Amino acid sequence: MGAPLLQAHVSILRQRLEALPGPAWVQRLDVEDNVVELRLVPVSSDSTSIRGRRLNYLVYDVDAYPDGTGIMMSEDDADEALVDAINARLEGGGAASVERGVARMLHIACHAIGITDEA
Repeated sequence: MGAPLLQAHVSILRQRLEALPGPAWVQRLDVEDNVVELRLVPVSSDSTSIRGRRLNYLVYDVDAYPDGTGIMMSEDDADEALVDAINARLEGGGAASVERGVARMLHIACHAIGITDEA
């Protein structure tokens, strides 16, 4: 487990997202050390009213990944409420959650900004 697994999870998720048809709503998904960087852009017919979000997920103990915890952060003060909502959901998952690691974080972040899977 640990950093190599984190790198592998991000790489696999990125490949799977790139293979999806339609517009890309995850425009960036990278990892450096223990920080997962992402840029999420909801797809909308009115692109002027929705802005992309640049977020960073800090994995506290990368050696314990995917069982460890982390925190979502943003450099944009306007994202404070969004980041708080994401972090509250990340904390609430507990051991009963089937989703773990980067996949869980990405799922929670996407739902928080209004990106949902219609399937």
